[in-house]
Amino acid sequence: MVQYGLFWFDGAAIASLKASAHYGGFGMVSSSSEDWEVVTARAFSRLATGRHEDAADLLLRMEAELATEASPPLRAAIHNNAGLAHLLRDRSQDAGSAFETAASLWKQTLLSVRETEIPISGRSSSFHLMLAARHHSAFAELRRRRVIELLGTATQMTELNRSPLWRERGAQASEFLSKVCEAFGPNCAEAVIARDQLARGGQEGAVDPSPYRLKSERIVGLPRRALSGEEADICADVERAAHLTGLVIPGFPAERHHAGRAGKATTSEAIER
Repeated sequence: MVQYGLFWFDGAAIASLKASAHYGGFGMVSSSSEDWEVVTARAFSRLATGRHEDAADLLLRMEAELATEASPPLRAAIHNNAGLAHLLRDRSQDAGSAFETAASLWKQTLLSVRETEIPISGRSSSFHLMLAARHHSAFAELRRRRVIELLGTATQMTELNRSPLWRERGAQASEFLSKVCEAFGPNCAEAVIARDQLARGGQEGAVDPSPYRLKSERIVGLPRRALSGEEADICADVERAAHLTGLVIPGFPAERHHAGRAGKATTSEAIER
């Protein structure tokens, strides 16, 4: 047992606290990752208002700037979103390559989550930190299962993006809806997209891009982290990456739907000003 502040921790708990500095050899996350969150939110806001070229520019810029320095789960989200940008520009081959890279990175991350020491979250109170330290194995496994659930959802989003059956007529919406509601809640953007596809029953119709506004606002609402100088945590990275991963609205890229910007600016739109 080792004393840490007012509390005593066993060896496993101390190892968990230290594990966040290096997980699976991934090292530190760049401080520019937080800037990417803001730019990603802006890109989805612009998709919701029909500014497709602007959105594609932002997503591809993030791929160029961060795809080699971010951690694997964040890189997976970056490449997934770059795939959306390529679809917006009718570059299906480039989109397929980006989605394939994202899928590979999700798989790599899953292997690491299964094998690595899961760190104790540092955002709880001293009481909760002490409780987690005393029951480290149980708390670690609970967090591991939650992260694996999020990885499964993010991976399925990338796989749907790769699928022409999803992109053209929303195939597999029912199965996906159940999973995404468990991961993000019933009112998330992805659940709205899936429910709309179930209501359509595979039929074509006008494409509603408004779920991308919900997506943007969810990203804006994520708790801010000062990543510069902060120890990396594979679980925290997966949690953020899953929320930042975009889903193609079936028919949307080809539809080129345009929406106005009339009315009061939303929270997500405010970051553009």
